[in-house]
Amino acid sequence: NKALREELKTKKDPEIQAYIYNNLGYVYLQQKNYTKLPFLFEKASKIFDSIGEKNESAIGNMYLSDYYLQKNDTTSAIKFSEKALQLTSQTKTSYYYLTTLSHAGYVNKAKAPYYIKKYHEVNDSLVFEERKARNQLYKIQLETDEITLQKDNAIKQKWTLASTVTMALCIVLLLFIVFLKKAK
Repeated sequence: NKALREELKTKKDPEIQAYIYNNLGYVYLQQKNYTKLPFLFEKASKIFDSIGEKNESAIGNMYLSDYYLQKNDTTSAIKFSEKALQLTSQTKTSYYYLTTLSHAGYVNKAKAPYYIKKYHEVNDSLVFEERKARNQLYKIQLETDEITLQKDNAIKQKWTLASTVTMALCIVLLLFIVFLKKAK
């Protein structure tokens, strides 16, 4: 409440206001204090919609869905969970999409098998992509290690060659000085 009062005084950033509305509403929802509730989530959702933050707007809609589910208004709960799902499917952000899929399955028991199937498909593809990226990283690390090893070997060979050439030049110089002294 204090953060909201401060933010409303300064009116610096509407996005922060929306986050505060969402968080405050969620606290009230968890406490089952419904006095300010649909208003806080709707206000946050409107602000997020106006600034184009679809993922956070979806979270607000998901909270609204929870609110209506606690109030035993399953029709509204399903409506808001579907809206949240639609918003996150447009953004292609996997974390938010998986969260809203899970929530939609919880709210809408009739479509739960579909949502669970979709959740597993998306999650499995994410796991596959993560493994693919990890394999690529390991491949790059292996190639980097090989290149580093080759570089170290090349440096050792360079120093060995330089040392050998220097020693040979020193020996030739010493022999030249010895022969020069004998010639005198």
